[in-house]
Amino acid sequence: MPTSFDVPTSLVAQLLAKQFPKRLEFMEFFTVLLSNPKVRMLPAQNRLSTLLDGRLSSPLYGNQVLNLKALEISYGLRFDPPTRAVRLVLPRLEQFELPGVLDPVHKESMRNLGSLIATNALHDAAVHRFSEHEMLMAQGLGLMPGEVQVLDKGLRLNLQSSSR
Repeated sequence: MPTSFDVPTSLVAQLLAKQFPKRLEFMEFFTVLLSNPKVRMLPAQNRLSTLLDGRLSSPLYGNQVLNLKALEISYGLRFDPPTRAVRLVLPRLEQFELPGVLDPVHKESMRNLGSLIATNALHDAAVHRFSEHEMLMAQGLGLMPGEVQVLDKGLRLNLQSSSR
């Protein structure tokens, strides 16, 4: 009897790529266009990371478009029974660099913007969805999805007894 279900990184990356390009607007002062997510597994932290391309424009910069030098966001994962999906939770900004921003006060403001981007970019996005057939098979065996583990090559959804 299987006790886990593995999802390779390539399938996670395919599902996340469908959600891009993504446009985010903040207080009519900043517009961010995110694209090209690159997925990385962080098993030591049990998190998944996305490295994104980003472009920022703002009337504060004369609507000049600035390319983000680095934008990396990591996420925890949880299984959501009503939607049969593994979802991204607890976003954390890992890297955020905007070229030409040298002033420490301005850097801190941009870091705060980076945190807003992290919170809104993919929070609660599904990275895998189980089919109804797969769920019925597990339930027939008295199992249900439980803890999600991040491995080097993907995700592992551990199955547990449904009588817990």
